[in-house]
Amino acid sequence: MPNLVAPLDLPVSARTRVAWSTIIVGLVAVLGVTGVCGALYLREADVIAKNTLDREARRTEIFAHFFEQDIQSLTKDLRQLSDGDGLQAFLMSGQQSDLDRAIRRARFFSQMDPDYDQLRYLNEEGQEIIRINANGVVVPPGQLQNKADRPYFQKAFALGPGQFFISAFDLNVERGQIEQPLKPMLRGAEPVFDATGRKRGIYIINYLGENSLARLEKFSPQFQQRLRMLNAQGYWLKASQPDQEWGFMFPDRSGLTLAQTDPGLWRQISSKPTGQILQNGGVFTWSRIVPREILSDKPGTVAAEEDYLVMAAEISPAEWTAYFTELRQTFFIVALVLWMLLVVSLWFFRSRQQAQRERDRFFTLTRDMLCVAGFDGYFKRVNPAWETTLGYTEDEMLAKPFIDFVHPEDREKTRSESKRLTKGGEVVSFENRYRSKDGTYRWLLWSARALVHEQLIFASARDQTERKQVEEQILSLNSELKKRADDLETANKELEAFSYSVSHDLRAPLRHIHGFVELLQKAPALQADESSLRQMRIIAKAAREMGLLIDDLIAFSRTSRAEMHPMQVDMRDLIDQVIHDLQLECQGRKLVWDIRPLPPADGDPSLLRLVWMNLIGNAIKYTRPREQATIEIGQIAEDADKTGKYNRVFYIRDNGVGFDMQYASKLFGVFQRLHRAEDFEGTGIGLANVQRIIHRHGGRVWAESKVDSGAVFYFSLPIVSNQKNNHVQN
Repeated sequence: MPNLVAPLDLPVSARTRVAWSTIIVGLVAVLGVTGVCGALYLREADVIAKNTLDREARRTEIFAHFFEQDIQSLTKDLRQLSDGDGLQAFLMSGQQSDLDRAIRRARFFSQMDPDYDQLRYLNEEGQEIIRINANGVVVPPGQLQNKADRPYFQKAFALGPGQFFISAFDLNVERGQIEQPLKPMLRGAEPVFDATGRKRGIYIINYLGENSLARLEKFSPQFQQRLRMLNAQGYWLKASQPDQEWGFMFPDRSGLTLAQTDPGLWRQISSKPTGQILQNGGVFTWSRIVPREILSDKPGTVAAEEDYLVMAAEISPAEWTAYFTELRQTFFIVALVLWMLLVVSLWFFRSRQQAQRERDRFFTLTRDMLCVAGFDGYFKRVNPAWETTLGYTEDEMLAKPFIDFVHPEDREKTRSESKRLTKGGEVVSFENRYRSKDGTYRWLLWSARALVHEQLIFASARDQTERKQVEEQILSLNSELKKRADDLETANKELEAFSYSVSHDLRAPLRHIHGFVELLQKAPALQADESSLRQMRIIAKAAREMGLLIDDLIAFSRTSRAEMHPMQVDMRDLIDQVIHDLQLECQGRKLVWDIRPLPPADGDPSLLRLVWMNLIGNAIKYTRPREQATIEIGQIAEDADKTGKYNRVFYIRDNGVGFDMQYASKLFGVFQRLHRAEDFEGTGIGLANVQRIIHRHGGRVWAESKVDSGAVFYFSLPIVSNQKNNHVQN
């Protein structure tokens, strides 16, 4: 922007003072900006450090929780095996047929869980009666061994009813030698009692701990190189170098404990359950796993050889430094550019001083709005650019005080800047809005300076209306981008915990269903009962379908940011499939289905099927108290949204128990439920999945209800351009 700050007759000495003032102000400005850049760097570096440390702390706590869940699952399976009817029958009868049933049951558990290296039943004398190796391999009687001298047998056999033994985390030893390749192992055992209460031995599972560590590394690959694990004596179970691990098993590594190599760090770890410490340029974060507290709802149930295990993460000095390298480079470049701009500005200023300017001609021909105003508040002269921009002639501009053209909201600021100008000496820049002749307002950016002795103000103004509009659009877009980023971060946190829970915990009930159905189908009493066999097949089929559904949920949670594969979906056909799959839920009930004509929709068919599965399943469940349930499914039209896109709105209405709308904000939250678990079963993730799927399709989901008066759920899906006419007709 031209800087009309000195008239043609300004003395040479005054122009020299202006030149030096400009140089000094520019230098001070760049030095100030450089200082601000340094302060911003320190602030951003602090934010990066805090976020990184918080993330490491959360990860170690989450991974410790995952490991605890593995041990909890182990204790559940031990209880199922020791209380199994096959083993209990064998203990009372001693019959081979009952023993075979117990072996088949143990073999089934081994095949279903690849983490189980061995499942064994040892009698009172420590003799192996059942031994199932990995993948369901049954060890013949001639190869069974006596383990009465093993500490794990003696410690587990000494326990009472309902108690579990958890061994230390160590390497598997076979016939006095450490098994190769190394096999990290954790043993869980429970004493076995027969129906009379007599202790008849122990049931023990050898758990492959390396599988659990491998899952954690695979679950978060970027965390793989930093994952560490120690026992209560400070020995490394997972270290930065493999030759530092399992020092208590290898005599040549016995001195490689953290207590000896880094006593200060070990004192911190051994004194605090969780913590984080910065030392030697790196970061060490840890969280304890206490085996005795695994079953926290049943204190005293677990007897453990190890007081605690430590799940840790280690960021090396090189990794920690790398977090800030790019930030330092960015701020260095910014400071360098500012200094270069200063040099260029000084060169440009000197060049301008040497050039001969024709001010009167420039005043007439320039596109900038130039003017001369008096201290009395009136324009004295304006150039033709004013008429081009605002529509007023020069006579019209000079006839009124210039404050009359200013927007009422900007007048106080304009008066304040004008008053500051009358003091002289400085160039004043500011923005305000001027009224055009057609009644609209234009944003003007001013640069002005006063000559006090002449009581005149020389100023230039440039139309900034389009820039202001662009800035407003940018602010709106930035706000939307921040909201999307926050939503994405929240979804990722939910997915980390949710995908592991689904992939592990929900498989245990399915495994039990499969096992019991298999046993029931082979029971002699049911072989002649065709109706019972048919029901067993239905149960098996439902369990398989549930397994497929769980797999779909896992795949969806792990690929929530992956590209979808939309296509045109026949919604009526999709709903018919879902209703058919839910027939077992409808047996013995009087259900009236009112399915209105439904148009096709665009979306991912597998995800939309999951939406209908949840919504229809909820309608069936929450109408259960009704003598006759009525479920209506249909579609309504919705006008174009703010982006001009048309939407199709589908709904499902029922006459069930409904809910209180004051709690509607919790309806689509993960694990949020509005009814008691003893009244209606469920986990509270169905509607959260519905909302996530619909949001991914670019739609929205909402609900309306009254207590004991039913509920209606709506969701919208965008309509592509070639379906717009169909939308309008419907």
